[in-house]
Order: sequence, then C-alpha cells, then structure tokens
Amino acid sequence: MFVRFTYLYFQADRRQEAISIYNSEIAPVIRRQKGNKQVSLLEAPDGSEFISYSLWEEEADVKAFEKSDEYLPVIARIKELVSQPPVQKYYHVND
Repeated sequence: MFVRFTYLYFQADRRQEAISIYNSEIAPVIRRQKGNKQVSLLEAPDGSEFISYSLWEEEADVKAFEKSDEYLPVIARIKELVSQPPVQKYYHVND
C-alpha cells in the first residue's frame, strides 16, 4: 500500500467553499481512480491546515493518476482556494 498526503492551506474566507469543493468534486474523482482505496480531508482543530489523505494499492497507481487528464482540473480547483502552494508527501505503508 502507498499513501499520499497533500498539505493544504485554504484562504480563511474561502475555507468552507474549499471543503465543499473537495468533498463534492475532488474526492469523487480520486475515488474513481484505479488502485485508490480511500480518500479523506483532514482538518487541524484550529482550521489552519488541511491534509488530503489518499490510500492507494501501489505507488504506480497514484503516479498514473497524477499523469492522467483528470489530475490537472483537480489541481486547478484547489489552486484558486489556497493561500500557499500545496505540499505533497508520499509514504509506503509497512504492515
């Protein structure tokens, strides 16, 4: 298994809009991808930071999604709502 964390910092006045867009538009796209097992949006208690968590069968699955035609529109939707560029981190799951 493989995990991708995307750290997001939404503009304070657009936070609720960002959460809504993530849940209604972005997460469904990720869920449809080959190898995706789970996707969730985590929120810091103070609302200052969010993490898009996605679990994948294999590293190749997330990399294929990032090269797909569906990826850039997802990035474009988030890009207009963040106060700083997202940061992605990748991890292998060692069970």
